[in-house]
Amino acid sequence: MCRCSRPSPGKRRELAFTLTTSRRGGCPYSLKDSLVEGNTLGEVTVAVNPARCGDQESAGCDTVKAREEDKNQDGKMDILHFKLELPLQPTEQVLSVQLILTFSYQLHKMSTFVMQSMGFLQYSSPVPGSKLYVNADLKLQQRQPLNHRGLDTRYNISVIDGTSPFASAYDLANIIAAYRDRNVTTVLSDFNPVWLVGRAADSFVIDAVIRYPMEVISYQPGFWEMIKFAWIQYVSILLVFLWVFERIKIFVFQNQVLTTMPVSPVPLVPLYKQHQC
Repeated sequence: MCRCSRPSPGKRRELAFTLTTSRRGGCPYSLKDSLVEGNTLGEVTVAVNPARCGDQESAGCDTVKAREEDKNQDGKMDILHFKLELPLQPTEQVLSVQLILTFSYQLHKMSTFVMQSMGFLQYSSPVPGSKLYVNADLKLQQRQPLNHRGLDTRYNISVIDGTSPFASAYDLANIIAAYRDRNVTTVLSDFNPVWLVGRAADSFVIDAVIRYPMEVISYQPGFWEMIKFAWIQYVSILLVFLWVFERIKIFVFQNQVLTTMPVSPVPLVPLYKQHQC
């Protein structure tokens, strides 16, 4: 059974990104922090770990800003505004971007479901750019229906293992492969990128607007819910058939479609004789 529901992505906990520049190849980074709390503006400054990129040093610290907005004032967030500023060396030019944003995704209507999900965006250009603007929707994808009762937390695990000391844990290919093995995921759809051509003055900017649209949830209904909808459908069909059969009966008897003969009731005759003393 399918129903419409608005998800609650809640806090975003982690992000990982890869930049490809003209000076060096793809360099993975992972930043971990609680960036969004309710409707407040969150800002965090994180120093890039140069060990993840070989011996080359970073140009400075990355700045992440994020805030969520409840446009229709229904108590649930509708839009995420995200901005990431990446300092560059004077000789660096950005040619491609890969970014993973993770969310705490929650559903409370018809099915109680909580998971750590992600959205992946990627863009490349032969011409260096100074800014990437993205406007997308965070959509739910299901391979199987959700349960109708109980709290489902089977995927409430971190998408990025921030505690791992191994570089393979931050490899985007490994992260995406493990994530796609899930039966319930989220993706960034209706992707509309805008690549601002030109050499960045001192930092490269990723500016993203991510919307949380109404979702159609597929779930397994319970017994009483099935009975309720089955009874409504049964009664509606029954009333139609009763009305049709009544019209057919009236037509048959009024127009004498069938040969009929009146029969008077026959009195019952006792099968025994009463005796008097």
